[in-house]
Parts: sequence; structure tokens; C-alpha cells
Amino acid sequence: MSVEAKDVLDEYDCEAFFYSGEINEKDSIRFLCEVLSHRESSGQRRGRGCLFLVTYGGDLHAAARIAKAMQQRFSFFRLVVTGPCASAGTLVATAADEIVVSPVGELGPMDIQVLRPDELSLTRHSGLDTTEAFNALSRRTFSAFESYLLRIVQSGGGLISTKMAAELASGLVDALIQPIAAQIDPYRLAEADRMMNIAAHYGNSLERGNPRMGAIDRLVHGFPDHRFIIDKKEAEKLFHEVRHLNEHEATIVSLLGDSAFTPERDTVSGAVASILEELGGENEAESDVASGEDDSVVEGDGEQEKKAGRPRRTSKSRSGTSKAKTKAKG
Repeated sequence: MSVEAKDVLDEYDCEAFFYSGEINEKDSIRFLCEVLSHRESSGQRRGRGCLFLVTYGGDLHAAARIAKAMQQRFSFFRLVVTGPCASAGTLVATAADEIVVSPVGELGPMDIQVLRPDELSLTRHSGLDTTEAFNALSRRTFSAFESYLLRIVQSGGGLISTKMAAELASGLVDALIQPIAAQIDPYRLAEADRMMNIAAHYGNSLERGNPRMGAIDRLVHGFPDHRFIIDKKEAEKLFHEVRHLNEHEATIVSLLGDSAFTPERDTVSGAVASILEELGGENEAESDVASGEDDSVVEGDGEQEKKAGRPRRTSKSRSGTSKAKTKAKG
């Protein structure tokens, strides 16, 4: 780890963690173990924790596990949104005491995605699609019935009773709506409704006062599209404590590199200090290769000696992290 990185982390008021990638069961359990077992080098336990999170979303239960890990480990939980933090990532945000949004950071609605089979493969769609289709059909059914009823009564010139007009209107509406209603799968409707309820329940159980009144319900049901961008300005309408990056956080983001802006395909997670230390070592090894140096033995005063301070690095470097600053060589 570079001297600058160590100084920034020492001065930062939170114990910092980083998660970049899909939120899934396997990686959330790894992250849970990392958070609950991690201790500072001084052996002191801070009461403040921070998670730098970038994700397109994933599993609701895994997201709740990540949020609970931070809440259990720390009395104060800060979430730093460095890039997209959508869907299940927004569920984690509802559990934070404070949300920090970078200039390119964005939350997303919690209308959770469900699988839908098509002709070739499984695709995901918003849980609101099915429920909104049913609600729209209900509205259209009532509107059509009312329109038919009034027109029949008016055109009958008083010769058609209200009861008969209602029966005729009902028949017309049934002929119009029934083929459409038959395409709605009641099981998929129930699945979508259940998933939305799970999202709302987790949000209400995890929140510790930062979401404004009605914010959870709005995040689940109140946005017109799953890809709707919730930037800092929009987030301030949903949460009490929202701010920009401070100097320390901006430096940490720059040191983490591209994975702090785009979710990694192979999830990167863990303590920021450990990640930066690994990145520094990997980049140092890359610099040795670029300069024609390696970790092999060299001759010195007639003897073969290993280069001091240059341990062999065998870990695979992660994509998107080459921009992290490397350890200064003296």
C-alpha cells in the first residue's frame, strides 16, 4: 500500500470496506465473514463503518445480509455510492445512517427483478410489470363498463332498465377484456407481489431513521422504470442524511480504480486497506516486469542474493484496477 493510501485510511473516520459486483449469496457470505472478523492493525474496534458499494443489484436476501453485517459490526454505518448502486444495492442504502454520493453515483428503484422465460432464454423484468398490468386492466375494465352503461341507458331513451343496461355493458366488457386477462399468469402475479413485499419488509426492518417517511414504499412502488436514475438531488428527497464525497473519500475512490465506478464481473470485496495493499503489490510486480526486473536471484560481490524487499507476487491482478496508485520505490 502506498504511503498516501495508508495516511488517508488512518485519517478517515470510519473503518472502510469495498464491494464491487453482483450481490449474490456466495459473495455476501464472504463479505459477512470479512466484516465480522476484521480488526484494525491497532487492535481497536471503531464504532463507525463505511461501505464503498458499486453494483447493478442481485439477490435481496444477500443484500440484507451485507446490510446487517455492517449494522451488527458498527454503531454507525455510512454507505458511499461510487457508481451504479441499483435494485438490491438500494436496499443496502436504506440501512445506512448516512449516504455519500459521488458525482457519477446513482441509486435505483427497488422494484425487484424477476425471471421471465421467453422463446430463447430467461430474462429479467421488473416485478412492477405484472402488478401494473393487472392494475391497468382493472382501471380499464371499470372505465369501459361505466362508458358502456351510460351510453346504453342514454341511447335506450328510457326503454331499457338500468339492470338490463348493466347486463349488456357487462357482456360487452367481458368480450373485450377477457382475452387480455387470460394472458396474466396468476402465479407470476403472486410471485411479483411477494418479491415486492419482501423488498418493502427488508427496507422497513433495516432502516434506522435515515429514510424519510414513505421513502421505502416509494422506492418499491413509486418510480416509473427500473432504470430510473436516483442521483444525489433525488436521493435527498428520500433520505435525511445525504452528501457529496469529502477529500478522503475522493482519494480512496481514485486509489480503488475503475472497479469503483463499474461493477466487477468477478466480485471484489473486503477491507479497503487489504485491497489497496494487494493492488499496490500487484502493480509493483507489474512495474518490475515493465522495467526488466524480476524476483530471480542476482549476483552481488561474487554471491547470489535475492533482491531485498521484492517478494514474489503470484496473485492474479483484477481487471479495472490498474489505475490505482502504486507503492513508491526508494
